[in-house]
Amino acid sequence: MGSNEGARARQRAERERAQAEAATQRRAAARRRSARQERWRVLRRPFTRLVGSQRGAPSGSLAARRQQATRMVVAGVLAVNLLVLFAADDWATPAFVVLLSILLTPIALGLMNRK
Repeated sequence: MGSNEGARARQRAERERAQAEAATQRRAAARRRSARQERWRVLRRPFTRLVGSQRGAPSGSLAARRQQATRMVVAGVLAVNLLVLFAADDWATPAFVVLLSILLTPIALGLMNRK
Protein backbone atom coordinates (compact mmCIF):
# COMPACT_ATOMS: atom_id res chain seq x y z
CA MET A 1 0.00 0.00 0.00
CA GLY A 2 2.84 2.37 0.75
CA SER A 3 4.25 2.17 -2.75
CA ASN A 4 0.79 2.68 -4.29
CA GLU A 5 0.28 5.88 -2.28
CA GLY A 6 3.76 7.06 -3.22
CA ALA A 7 3.03 6.45 -6.91
CA ARG A 8 -0.21 8.41 -6.64
CA ALA A 9 1.58 11.26 -4.92
CA ARG A 10 4.22 11.30 -7.66
CA GLN A 11 1.55 11.26 -10.37
CA ARG A 12 -0.34 14.08 -8.62
CA ALA A 13 2.86 16.10 -8.27
CA GLU A 14 3.66 15.51 -11.95
CA ARG A 15 0.12 16.53 -12.94
CA GLU A 16 0.31 19.69 -10.82
CA ARG A 17 3.71 20.53 -12.27
CA ALA A 18 2.37 20.10 -15.82
CA GLN A 19 -0.66 22.27 -14.98
CA ALA A 20 1.56 24.96 -13.47
CA GLU A 21 3.81 24.89 -16.54
CA ALA A 22 0.78 25.18 -18.85
CA ALA A 23 -0.57 28.09 -16.81
CA THR A 24 2.82 29.83 -17.00
CA GLN A 25 2.86 29.39 -20.78
CA ARG A 26 -0.70 30.75 -21.05
CA ARG A 27 0.24 33.81 -18.95
CA ALA A 28 3.31 34.43 -21.10
CA ALA A 29 1.25 34.14 -24.29
CA ALA A 30 -1.36 36.53 -22.88
CA ARG A 31 1.40 39.00 -21.94
CA ARG A 32 2.86 38.83 -25.45
CA ARG A 33 -0.58 39.24 -27.00
CA SER A 34 -1.39 42.24 -24.83
CA ALA A 35 2.01 43.84 -25.58
CA ARG A 36 1.42 43.33 -29.30
CA GLN A 37 -2.05 44.87 -29.06
CA GLU A 38 -0.67 47.84 -27.12
CA ARG A 39 2.10 48.40 -29.70
CA TRP A 40 -0.50 48.29 -32.47
CA ARG A 41 -2.75 50.71 -30.57
CA VAL A 42 0.14 53.15 -30.05
CA LEU A 43 1.07 52.96 -33.73
CA ARG A 44 -2.53 53.50 -34.82
CA ARG A 45 -3.32 56.31 -32.38
CA PRO A 46 -2.15 59.29 -34.52
CA PHE A 47 -3.94 57.96 -37.61
CA THR A 48 -7.10 57.26 -35.65
CA ARG A 49 -7.18 60.90 -34.59
CA LEU A 50 -6.50 62.02 -38.17
CA VAL A 51 -9.04 59.79 -39.88
CA GLY A 52 -11.51 59.34 -37.04
CA SER A 53 -12.43 56.41 -34.93
CA GLN A 54 -15.07 53.99 -36.16
CA ARG A 55 -16.42 53.51 -32.66
CA GLY A 56 -18.83 56.27 -31.77
CA ALA A 57 -18.16 58.15 -35.01
CA PRO A 58 -21.14 59.96 -36.51
CA SER A 59 -22.61 57.97 -39.36
CA GLY A 60 -25.32 60.23 -40.78
CA SER A 61 -25.48 61.96 -44.14
CA LEU A 62 -24.09 65.22 -42.73
CA ALA A 63 -21.12 63.36 -41.23
CA ALA A 64 -20.51 61.60 -44.54
CA ARG A 65 -20.58 64.94 -46.36
CA ARG A 66 -18.16 66.43 -43.81
CA GLN A 67 -15.81 63.45 -44.14
CA GLN A 68 -15.86 63.69 -47.92
CA ALA A 69 -15.13 67.43 -47.79
CA THR A 70 -12.25 66.77 -45.39
CA ARG A 71 -10.83 64.11 -47.70
CA MET A 72 -11.09 66.47 -50.65
CA VAL A 73 -9.25 69.24 -48.81
CA VAL A 74 -6.47 66.87 -47.73
CA ALA A 75 -6.20 65.49 -51.28
CA GLY A 76 -6.05 69.05 -52.65
CA VAL A 77 -3.33 70.05 -50.21
CA LEU A 78 -1.31 66.95 -51.11
CA ALA A 79 -1.77 67.66 -54.83
CA VAL A 80 -0.59 71.27 -54.41
CA ASN A 81 2.42 70.09 -52.42
CA LEU A 82 3.35 67.55 -55.09
CA LEU A 83 2.86 70.10 -57.87
CA VAL A 84 5.10 72.61 -56.14
CA LEU A 85 7.66 69.92 -55.35
CA PHE A 86 8.00 68.93 -59.00
CA ALA A 87 7.70 72.46 -60.42
CA ALA A 88 10.14 74.25 -58.11
CA ASP A 89 13.82 74.50 -58.92
CA ASP A 90 15.04 75.05 -55.37
CA TRP A 91 14.34 73.31 -52.07
CA ALA A 92 13.07 76.39 -50.19
CA THR A 93 9.79 76.79 -52.08
CA PRO A 94 8.51 73.24 -51.47
CA ALA A 95 9.66 73.44 -47.86
CA PHE A 96 7.76 76.70 -47.42
CA VAL A 97 4.62 75.25 -49.06
CA VAL A 98 4.78 72.15 -46.84
CA LEU A 99 5.14 74.36 -43.76
CA LEU A 100 2.19 76.49 -44.83
CA SER A 101 0.16 73.35 -45.51
CA ILE A 102 0.91 71.97 -42.08
CA LEU A 103 -0.09 75.25 -40.46
CA LEU A 104 -3.11 76.20 -42.55
CA THR A 105 -4.81 72.87 -43.32
CA PRO A 106 -6.13 72.32 -39.76
CA ILE A 107 -7.39 75.92 -39.70
CA ALA A 108 -9.16 75.46 -43.04
CA LEU A 109 -10.68 72.17 -41.88
CA GLY A 110 -11.81 73.77 -38.63
CA LEU A 111 -13.48 76.65 -40.44
CA MET A 112 -15.03 74.32 -42.97
CA ASN A 113 -16.35 71.81 -40.41
CA ARG A 114 -17.99 74.21 -38.00
CA LYS A 115 -21.25 72.91 -36.63
